[in-house]
Amino acid sequence: MMLSPLKPLPLNVTPVPGESATSLASRIARKNGTASLQSFCADMSISYRALKVGDPVEIERVAALAGCAPTTLRTWTPHAPSKTNYQLGAEAPRFTAYSRSTIRGCPKCAAEALSEQGAHGPFHLGAWQLTSIRTCAHHSCMLIEVPPPSHHKHSYDFARMVDNMDIDDIQIVAEEARSLERYLLGRLDGASAGRWLDTLEFHVAAQLCENFGLLLTRGPKASRAETTERQWLEAGAAGYDVLCNGPDQMVAVLEELRLKAGPGCHTYGAIAGSFLTWLSQREDDAAFDDIRQMVFDYILRTYPVLVGSTVLRIRCDRQQVYSLRKGAKAYGIDERMLRHKLLERGDISKSGKSGAITYHRYPSRETLQ
Repeated sequence: MMLSPLKPLPLNVTPVPGESATSLASRIARKNGTASLQSFCADMSISYRALKVGDPVEIERVAALAGCAPTTLRTWTPHAPSKTNYQLGAEAPRFTAYSRSTIRGCPKCAAEALSEQGAHGPFHLGAWQLTSIRTCAHHSCMLIEVPPPSHHKHSYDFARMVDNMDIDDIQIVAEEARSLERYLLGRLDGASAGRWLDTLEFHVAAQLCENFGLLLTRGPKASRAETTERQWLEAGAAGYDVLCNGPDQMVAVLEELRLKAGPGCHTYGAIAGSFLTWLSQREDDAAFDDIRQMVFDYILRTYPVLVGSTVLRIRCDRQQVYSLRKGAKAYGIDERMLRHKLLERGDISKSGKSGAITYHRYPSRETLQ
């Protein structure tokens, strides 16, 4: 069925840079006094269901009603070029990078828009649907959750949902805590610095920075479920500040954490448990395979992992380093002689004559041979 061309409505709103099509349609609907975005779409012969998933035809019809360029509107409305990814800006993040059930907004943006334009003013940016974007780039404050509507059919009617938003809940954040977000927003704009992170898929880069940073800021026993949005923001910045320098820096920091652990025979789980648990759970996403292999290789050449053991869901087929006792036994070396030699080489150290051993490096197969 051919749809009749739409013309700009007499009562209209001005699109905000980066605004999504559903947000713009919601504002137009409210400006024209309709009961909801869904009923407005029905009146305008726009498929509400198709608009929610970024259908280009419906976005074009919304753009026609607003009298704006459809290309720009589509650019900042998440839409699905494949079954697993949603295009947004210059990137196509995996669907796991989006929050599709929770809507967040900037309280300062909402307050200013209400003050200047009234009830049809508050807008929602497409980038705010990404879980790793937690602040407003304009106001440097935390995005806050918008209370859900009474019916799920109205979950994209942002101009009305904002009525129940606590616009006084303003939490300003330091600019240094936004380093990961600035990087991610730059990627959406098409910017690239040619760094290692740029070679990773968008959701891999974002989640890797956040979870590596969580290890750095909250320790190896950090609970992802109990981490607050602000703590995730700080973790992402901490992770980005390391990983922007490449994968070798990630390995170097893991080694620093091991050495800082002090005397005793520490396991890799005790040093980096929260990060390793998260990484092992990425087994079903091939985009993380290179990261898992990189960390796996580091663990095997650093910790005494037995043949047949599984690390990051990858099986160890050849042990590369040994503890003092097991190395001596495996290669038929007197344990006291081996301890003396490793102390002499600086591979291990002791605190006092009978103190615990600190492994600066475990003896490798080559060393023992």
